[in-house]
This record gives sequence, structure tokens and C-alpha cells, in this order.
Amino acid sequence: MDRIKKVLIDKAMRSGTIDRVARLMSASYILNSVSNNLLQESGEELRKEGLMLGELGSLHKMFLRSADRYCQAFADMVGRDNAKVRQVFGDMEEFEKGFRHWAKLDGKEADNEAE
Repeated sequence: MDRIKKVLIDKAMRSGTIDRVARLMSASYILNSVSNNLLQESGEELRKEGLMLGELGSLHKMFLRSADRYCQAFADMVGRDNAKVRQVFGDMEEFEKGFRHWAKLDGKEADNEAE
């Protein structure tokens, strides 16, 4: 069984599949992390106004717990290589900054437009 697994992994490495999957998972992690940050922020806004009620509040908590577990599993997979961790978090910060600018969420002017 281990021999077959090694052969399959070697084949996937030679074909570039392992590298592509690593990039896909990193991109997915960044998207999920930014989405999680936005949902946390929206939850805080709803809570401030007393609107985090009932099923919405329950689903919000369940989602955040699930996202935390996903992030932990990803971190375990990436390992504790500081260079990799710094790269992923740097990429995430840059992506979130650009996304917030695109979504008009990057400053007070966006908050004032809503008022």
C-alpha cells in the first residue's frame, strides 16, 4: 500500500499536480480567510445594533467555528515553516486590502456612505 501511494505521489509531483493543488489550496485559504474576516466584522456591526438574533446568530456562530477548524487544518497541513506562513499571511493581507478597496470597504468614507 505505501509503495503504491509513493508511486502515485511521485507521478503527481512530476505532472505538476502537487504544485497546482498547493496553489489552489493556498488561494482557497486566502479567500476563506478574507470572507471569514468580513463575516466577523459584519457580525460585530449587527451585534452593536442588537440585530444578531435567532437563527442568524446561531448560523453565524456555527460558520465561524467551522472556519476556525478549517484554518487550523490548513495551518497543520502547511506546517510551521515561518517563511511559508509569512508568505500566506502577506498574500492574504494584500488580497484583503485590494478587495476592501474594490468593495469600497477600505475607509471611513465607505462607512459614511451607508449612513
